[in-house]
Amino acid sequence: MIRSLSFIIFFVLLSFSSLSKELTTEEAVLLAENFVLENGYTSDNSMIKAVLNLESIELSSERSALLESRFNSLKPKAIGVRMSEQKPSSWYVAFDRVGSEPKRLCRVVHVNQDGTRIYMKHLSGVRKIFLGLE
Repeated sequence: MIRSLSFIIFFVLLSFSSLSKELTTEEAVLLAENFVLENGYTSDNSMIKAVLNLESIELSSERSALLESRFNSLKPKAIGVRMSEQKPSSWYVAFDRVGSEPKRLCRVVHVNQDGTRIYMKHLSGVRKIFLGLE
């Protein structure tokens, strides 16, 4: 509940700000954490959206199949974030997988510079590159 309220407040503030404004690290992380919650990757099913964002390599667009494959696959808190070196810049926010040992790889959410495009990268990230938010 607190998490959803903080995201709503953040989203309202973002809506009233300039669309060309680049996100801060904290804003990018908050958007990515909300993305994994809303798209069914965590064990919390209270905030899942009606229409899910598809990954580029998913074989089905059926909501129930997507949720079944995603459910509890990622931990809800980001483990790290990096800004891309490409222009225009964007954020890569990393999440640990649930139950994967050894933890060498992670999943990465891409957030563009102003927060208007967010998606799950289909390639895994190397966890040690992202560590820092735990």
